[in-house]
Amino acid sequence: MKRTVFLALALFALMAVGVYAQTGTPGLEFTAINNNKEYSVAKGTVKSGVVVIPASYNNLPVKAIFQGAFEGAQIFEVTIPASVITIGANAFANCLGLTSVTFGCTLPQSDFDANAFKGLGDLRDKYFAAGGGAGTYTRKGGGSTWTKK
Repeated sequence: MKRTVFLALALFALMAVGVYAQTGTPGLEFTAINNNKEYSVAKGTVKSGVVVIPASYNNLPVKAIFQGAFEGAQIFEVTIPASVITIGANAFANCLGLTSVTFGCTLPQSDFDANAFKGLGDLRDKYFAAGGGAGTYTRKGGGSTWTKK
């Protein structure tokens, strides 16, 4: 009996994690791209807090973050999955409270817009510098210098 209850709880937990991984942060909006084979995060209702972008939506990969998707939002942490290969202009511009960005991916320089994190210091430069790339970057006290953990 105890084993059955434990297995049922474990299965429920795995299903919950799977649903969260599929949908990410509530309030994200998605737009179909590339002949409806992929999705991009569009401007949604997420205005503050922690943002987790899912690797997939409706069983298709999330490949991009549209320009201006979170511009000016009061978010302080964002996780970008390995599926994302494009971040548009001003996607996170002026998100002045943003202090932690986790990239689970390696973005081509041509698809990581120079203004994606406009107003937030040297994050893009650090990402493309030696030792950069995928990982978690943080900044203290709203400063302009990002450090890779």
